[in-house]
Amino acid sequence: MSIELIVSIAQLIVVVLGSVIAIWTLFANHERQKKQATIEFHQELSPITFEYRKTISELFGIEPINPFEKRYKENKELQELITQYLTIMERFAVGINTKVYDFDVFCRLVGDSTRVTYEKLKPVIDHLRRDQGRTTLYKDFEKLYFKLMKKSEHMNNEGKIKLT
Repeated sequence: MSIELIVSIAQLIVVVLGSVIAIWTLFANHERQKKQATIEFHQELSPITFEYRKTISELFGIEPINPFEKRYKENKELQELITQYLTIMERFAVGINTKVYDFDVFCRLVGDSTRVTYEKLKPVIDHLRRDQGRTTLYKDFEKLYFKLMKKSEHMNNEGKIKLT
């Protein structure tokens, strides 16, 4: 084997290793940016969603909201507030479900409160779907809820800290 062949093979190995490292670095940077984007988007929305959840909890406590109950039915301001909250969460859920945002970071930030709020608003969501004839209304938020439930069950089965 000639020295030229050995040098050529060594150069090829260096190029291949360099390419692998570059691809790995690019992937790691993308994952870091996704996590950072999740935190930043949450930070931008959290003052708004916190106030919405607070208002809803003050009026209904921990119970699911009955869309046929007087407190909901006759309160247009509350209905608008809930629609705004659902729209924000649907947008966030689309980002998470399409992997633009990081699901695990989202879980750590607001997974539990999101799950609890979804359960509280589920009757309203079902009512809006029937009322508007739009069965896919807030479907990404619903999908996110089921992912949160699955993660919660997995964590419980693994003996880790429960989300609630």
